[in-house]
Amino acid sequence: MKTLATLDTVGIQDVKRQYSYLTDGEGLWFSVGTMRFFRTRLSSTAYKTNDAYYFISSEQFNSEALRLYSLRKLDKLTGSIDTVGDFQQFKSIRAAKQYLLNII
Repeated sequence: MKTLATLDTVGIQDVKRQYSYLTDGEGLWFSVGTMRFFRTRLSSTAYKTNDAYYFISSEQFNSEALRLYSLRKLDKLTGSIDTVGDFQQFKSIRAAKQYLLNII
């Protein structure tokens, strides 16, 4: 049975370095300004496949809004980061991780 513990993992810092390399340092996704604007938080662990890194982000519209979670995919060839499923689809990080297990 597939579990999170059986997946290949890397730290989110490794994903940030790969993104910077693939975008020649020009990508804005992980920039302080972008993350602050969207009130973004990142899971500390990413999950690695042959062609992508998957990680979970959470965003909060304002201090009164719920913090919701999204599953993200960094393409190892192009450096593009896409949302898997819908933006802020999950009410918990646990739900996002369960969804990840179902797709990889």
